[in-house]
Amino acid sequence: MRRTASMFVVCAVAALAGTSAPALAATPGKTRVTVPVCHSDIAPLDRRITWVGEMSSLKTGNRMEMRFDVYMRTPADPAWKLVSAPDLGIWNRAKAGTTAYKFRQKAVNLAAPASYKARVTFRWLGPKGDKTVKSKTSQVCEQSDPRPNLRVVRLDASPLKGGIADYQVVVRNVGGSAASGPNGFDVALAVDGVTQAPNKNVLGLRAGESVQVNFRAPRCKQGGTVKATVDPDQRIDQSDRADDVLELPCPASLA
Repeated sequence: MRRTASMFVVCAVAALAGTSAPALAATPGKTRVTVPVCHSDIAPLDRRITWVGEMSSLKTGNRMEMRFDVYMRTPADPAWKLVSAPDLGIWNRAKAGTTAYKFRQKAVNLAAPASYKARVTFRWLGPKGDKTVKSKTSQVCEQSDPRPNLRVVRLDASPLKGGIADYQVVVRNVGGSAASGPNGFDVALAVDGVTQAPNKNVLGLRAGESVQVNFRAPRCKQGGTVKATVDPDQRIDQSDRADDVLELPCPASLA
């Protein structure tokens, strides 16, 4: 199955003859594949990969060719699929007389989260029509989801007099970018199923940072629960919402 990536842009950089490392050029039929660029970013156009294929002449008079086939997979579709895009899956031929051939294949505007790898096929064509073919697969380039991911990581409580308690909710942004917006995001607390108004507002949280939000509310009852929810109205475009809620049994110190 070929995967057509309409937003996947590739460009082939002009072949460079004679620029391979001397050790590669000195060895007949030597090949190499590297990934000098594997860059993730929140902006799709700034997500980019560069693959470099290198090959040396097998014998005098042969013509060298190189082809790049790119594969991708995602968390939702973990099987590797072939990417269909211009400049992929075609033979790029070195000039006649070239003894060391180096070719760069670039891709930008990548989907995320996703993983990418390239299978590079090297071909030597002899003057009498004979062919020699080798292939190598590159290292995997991971494009992580750049969006923020808010997570409730801790929920504590301290009893006070008069059937009241202080609740401490710690939220961490474990995603790849800041959680921000015109009105930030809220943190909500529910005690024994009753939401404790008002919600607490957080203006923003940078990637990797944590914030503690404090509530004063009635003590939970024995057999009850305490639940903290971050971004309950989903203002923030997050990579994962499964960790937005932390619900715990009522602590023995409050019941």
